[in-house]
Amino acid sequence: MLSQAHVLALPQPARWARGIARGINRAGSTRLLAERRASLLRSYRVAIDKAADACSADLVIATSSLPFWEKPSVPSVAWTDAPLNAMIATGEYEIYNRLTSRAETHYLSLEARCLNNVDGMYYPTSAGMRKALELTDNGNVGALPFGPNLDQAILNRAWANRERSRPQNSIDLLFMGVDWERKGGAIALATVEELRGRGLPANLVVIGDCPLDLRGHDAVKYLGYLRASNPDDSVVLQRAYSESFALIFPSRADNYGAVVAEAAAAGLPVIASDRAGASEYVERFGFGRVVQWSEDSESQVAQYSDAIEAIFSKDGESSTLVQSARQAFLNALNYRVGLVEILSAHRAL
Repeated sequence: MLSQAHVLALPQPARWARGIARGINRAGSTRLLAERRASLLRSYRVAIDKAADACSADLVIATSSLPFWEKPSVPSVAWTDAPLNAMIATGEYEIYNRLTSRAETHYLSLEARCLNNVDGMYYPTSAGMRKALELTDNGNVGALPFGPNLDQAILNRAWANRERSRPQNSIDLLFMGVDWERKGGAIALATVEELRGRGLPANLVVIGDCPLDLRGHDAVKYLGYLRASNPDDSVVLQRAYSESFALIFPSRADNYGAVVAEAAAAGLPVIASDRAGASEYVERFGFGRVVQWSEDSESQVAQYSDAIEAIFSKDGESSTLVQSARQAFLNALNYRVGLVEILSAHRAL
């Protein structure tokens, strides 16, 4: 039982003190590089020890490696999105592209130090795990997928409604993201236009970022920026997940992509770029298709269109993917499964 473990779950350092691991996100792009001053990191480690002692924690779990600039007094785990070298390698994050060679070396050295001080480090993808091993010889590393960020009650309702719904006669492709360009919005829209050119009833259902001049496009159903905490918005989100044909996720770079786990929870098939880390789970559990990213946008559009048309045209294919998606969520793409594995591995259960 999870209740038998005494776990100290840490907030991101930015929520504990200004200046520590602080990042500002505007339109989905990190503008301010996380600050890594030793004095702040050391003081955060002291706070960890005090909190751990106060609640007799068996294990500290943090969503950043930075709290471990010094080794805490209790066993520790970092379960984080990606190591810094993975972020730099994508070339898609402007702030990292501006780093000088000296600064990059400094930041990577600091992260390596932090990783050497944890008893276990976990990343949501095997690619992230491999990049971490380039920084440290700490062998206590694993790959455990993240679960949905969206309220699971919304996704469960979407799944229940999808189960009761009739076979779909249109191809409404759900596109979600706070960064139209990096998430591949142009490819998603071009795919819908290509499908329409083939005589198929396709639309792009957009939640989040969408250029103003495209919100009135006849192939776009723009739903706006939605908040799950808003009752009206939650209804719109639930309908989008339950009524869409598939999630299209042609991202240029995503270390993971929690939207894939959210789609799986709602039983929504996924057509994803191989630059989305979560695409490895789409392939492993067979609930969609993975398209190889290319500078040739026409080739990408053709591949997305072919994959979607094949699913739409083949009897029973969509229903099979729907069931596989939900099973992927229940068996792997949720935080409880990952947490139980971490606690078991570190004898906190």
